[in-house]
Amino acid sequence: MSPAVDAVTVDLQHSEIRNSRLADLIRAIDLGGAHPMARLAGSDPAEIGRLLDLGFTGLIMPNVTSAPAAARFVNATRYPPRGPRSYGPVRKKGEADPWLWAMIESSEGLEAAAQIAAVDGIDGLFVGPGDLGLSLGIGVGQNRQEPEFVEALSRIREAAALAGCGLGIHSTELAYSKKMFEEGFSLVTVWVDVAAVHSSLRTVEKGLSS
Repeated sequence: MSPAVDAVTVDLQHSEIRNSRLADLIRAIDLGGAHPMARLAGSDPAEIGRLLDLGFTGLIMPNVTSAPAAARFVNATRYPPRGPRSYGPVRKKGEADPWLWAMIESSEGLEAAAQIAAVDGIDGLFVGPGDLGLSLGIGVGQNRQEPEFVEALSRIREAAALAGCGLGIHSTELAYSKKMFEEGFSLVTVWVDVAAVHSSLRTVEKGLSS
């Protein structure tokens, strides 16, 4: 049976997930047939190496604002002579390069999107709607349709296309996720755990009250 999703991302930036649970989460994702990915909390090379040792096959770096920052991200994931990563796999051998995504979620990142996408080793640009909206002066939000955001999205899409890299975005609604896939995005979050629980409870509440 094929997996319901291609990848599951563990958010290490905005969650209460403890390091002691990571190996169990990766095992569960593996058993489901999906790729385990992590949204990083920061750019510490030692932490990046440790997460890859545990078995994450993809990493999303938050708030990448320049090509040099993107290059440092890539460098931290590479073994010598290509980079400084120490060889010490805990769960999986690390022969294959991980799938690396740079988040564009600021006006600085937006301006440098083409240069970031062109960095060797960056597999895709991942749009963070909430923080990008704040940086653009339109506030936080998801599943966005504001003209300013749509224009920014077009610029990021163009940057990814020129570099031949992937394009990703965070979404919390199925209809919006589908729209993003139709517009050429290859990595789209179609659901989040908290939203799934709330939605299920609302469905039950409606069913009990009808």
